[in-house]
Amino acid sequence: MPGPRDSVGIKVALHHQNDIPKGMSKDLGFALSPGTYNLAEVTMSQITNQPMPYGKCATKQLKHVEMYSVMACILDCQTDYVVEKCHCKDAFMPGDFPVCSPYQLQTCLNPMMESFISSFETNCSCPVPCERTEYSTMLSSGIFPARHVAMALDKELNMSMDYSRNNLLELIVYFEELKYTRITQQPAYSLESLLSDIGGSMGLFMGVSILTLFELMDVLLRTVY
Repeated sequence: MPGPRDSVGIKVALHHQNDIPKGMSKDLGFALSPGTYNLAEVTMSQITNQPMPYGKCATKQLKHVEMYSVMACILDCQTDYVVEKCHCKDAFMPGDFPVCSPYQLQTCLNPMMESFISSFETNCSCPVPCERTEYSTMLSSGIFPARHVAMALDKELNMSMDYSRNNLLELIVYFEELKYTRITQQPAYSLESLLSDIGGSMGLFMGVSILTLFELMDVLLRTVY
């Protein structure tokens, strides 16, 4: 049966178990084709961003999704928008709402999904989270099954080599190392650094020190009182 794409295979996306996968976007994740033996080497990174005034990260309480992420926020907004307009949701959307019928899907949900995309910036505010975990993969592959495996499949399961290489694949996922990378944003210029630089400049150009300030305060108090 003809499908929406000219290619054959599966799409794989790695994500935190409580996170909405980025693979819900059609162009993210990695693709695997039948007849291949694949090794996915995974590395994990924990990223910490700075909130205001140094950055723009934030965490929001979502209505229908437990763990906050940009994709979860978009899906949460999308669900509210569609349910408000159509009084039903798509099957993949969270929340205890009725699923749209095929008629509602064509007459309301699909047009509202297009409308949501065009008006996303006015309907949603989804900042980058201050804490997030990302997984990156390095993929290598070979031919599957090997000839002796294909012969065994043919004998035991009556699968020809042509059938096996057009319908089967193998994927092994493993961590590169039992450790992770932590990436933390740091303020380039803090308040303490500013005060230190001001004090240093005053001491250099005016000969002002903390002791001088106390002496000045003492003179002023003696003058007033």
